[in-house]
Amino acid sequence: MVDRAPVKAGKACLLKLTLLFIGKNMGETKGAIVDGSYELLRILVHYSGHFLAPFVLARLLFPKEIWLKAALVMVSTIVIDMDHLLADPIFDPNRCSIGFHPLHTIWAGLVYAGLVLVPDWRARAFGLGALFHLAVDANDCFLGGTF
Repeated sequence: MVDRAPVKAGKACLLKLTLLFIGKNMGETKGAIVDGSYELLRILVHYSGHFLAPFVLARLLFPKEIWLKAALVMVSTIVIDMDHLLADPIFDPNRCSIGFHPLHTIWAGLVYAGLVLVPDWRARAFGLGALFHLAVDANDCFLGGTF
C-alpha cells in the first residue's frame, strides 16, 4: 500500500502558498469575499469563463465545421478589456467593470446583441462572445460583492 500522506501534505502546502500569494497581491477586498480559498475560486471561475467556456458554447451552438474557429473568435472578445486602460487605476479588484468601462456598458451590450443578429458566423461569434464576456464580468462583480 502506498502512503499518500506526503502527497496530501504537499498539495495542502501548495494551496496555502497560492492563497498567501493571492492574498498579498490582490490587496484588501470588500463584499462577499470570506477568505483566500473563496478568492481563488472566484479567480478560477472568472478566467475559466473567459478562456474555457467559449469553447463549450461554440461546440454547442455552431456547426461542426466551424465551431473551433467560432470559439477562437469568442475568446478574442477579451480585447474589449482594453477599455480598462482608460481607468485609473487600471485594475481595481473592488471595482465592478459593468457600467464603469465604456465597452462594458448597456450601450455596448446592445451593439453586441445586434452583432448576434448579423447573418455571418464571425459577427455572431463575436457578438455572442462579447455578451458572454459581459455575463462573466457581471458574475465576478456579484461574487466580489460589487454589483
